[in-house]
Amino acid sequence: MAKPTSEEVMNLESHIQEKSYIWTDGLASYNELIAAKKCDHKIVKDYKAYDKVNHLNNVNSFHERIKNQYNRYKGVSTKYINRYAALFNFQREFADMDDIEYLLIIRARLRKCLIFFYIRQISNEDIFAPNS
Repeated sequence: MAKPTSEEVMNLESHIQEKSYIWTDGLASYNELIAAKKCDHKIVKDYKAYDKVNHLNNVNSFHERIKNQYNRYKGVSTKYINRYAALFNFQREFADMDDIEYLLIIRARLRKCLIFFYIRQISNEDIFAPNS
């Protein structure tokens, strides 16, 4: 593909969270987005800029893991892409933990939630209705 213009890059603004970490090839068209989102920025133009973390192989490896994850589902609806991304993050976060360890973490996180329900309620009522 061709080099993106600043306008094309700014189309991504709603999809980039503030203070994200962005790797670029140093193209100036990314600067407006980086400034708007207050992102940390690392230019990885060639092997001279590489270090242990900021390396093109890390980017390619992570991208390949995401592709493999989505290939398992035989297609991903863009309507639910945030849910697939959350599942991917969840699986990566708890990959090396045993069952008890990650259940304790999930339990602690759920205690902070204001919405809770019993499994038996799922089939009987709308658990996310305001008056539940």
